[in-house]
Amino acid sequence: MKINIAHLYHDLMNLYGERGNIEVIAKFLKNQNIKVSVTNLSLGEVEELENYDLIYIGCGTEKNMKLAIKDLISKKANIEKFLDNNKFFICTGNAMQIFGSYVEDLTGNKVNCLSLFDFYSIEKKKRIVDEFFAFYKHLKKPIIGYQNFGTLTLYTNNHLFEFKNTYYGFKYKNFWGIPILGPVFARNPHFTEHLIKKIIKNKYPKHKYKSINYKIMEKAYQNYCSLNFNNIER
Repeated sequence: MKINIAHLYHDLMNLYGERGNIEVIAKFLKNQNIKVSVTNLSLGEVEELENYDLIYIGCGTEKNMKLAIKDLISKKANIEKFLDNNKFFICTGNAMQIFGSYVEDLTGNKVNCLSLFDFYSIEKKKRIVDEFFAFYKHLKKPIIGYQNFGTLTLYTNNHLFEFKNTYYGFKYKNFWGIPILGPVFARNPHFTEHLIKKIIKNKYPKHKYKSINYKIMEKAYQNYCSLNFNNIER
């Protein structure tokens, strides 16, 4: 058994060490006795996608995100086909903005994006910078992380996380737009395991998942919650 991963713009979209997410995903898969192949792709290297089971793209500066948008525009049909085949596409931080309609800056200028989905992003005068947590409806424990964004992403539906009527992220089929930094998979082993089970089942439906106790990651998660959030409840 083998899972093939494409890490898009590993050199451009890695503002907060988000390649750590790839390392954690690979570790969880290998612990299930599944081989993992990670291919790093940058500008001009994104061609055929059908040989991959998972595509990942992390957070980047506004300048680098524009470069990624320009490079991916011509690959829109390939990405749509990839998602129609129910394969996994994971974005963290501001990378999900690439796949919306546009990003609007403070002057009203709009950068057209891939328009795969109907959400859009608007630059704000005050950056969103803080520790936070949110809930994912399929898990009891919250997802913790960090925000440092100058844009607010707005959409009509398909949100991924929620806390007190505030919505985060975007999900369509197996496209996961996760606007959480951290890296999110290292900090949330319960969420990572949930996602890994789905990735494996998608390609190997008969695979029997082996339960593993990620003690150190879980302890770090619990300690962080105790130190930063006095009252975590739905």
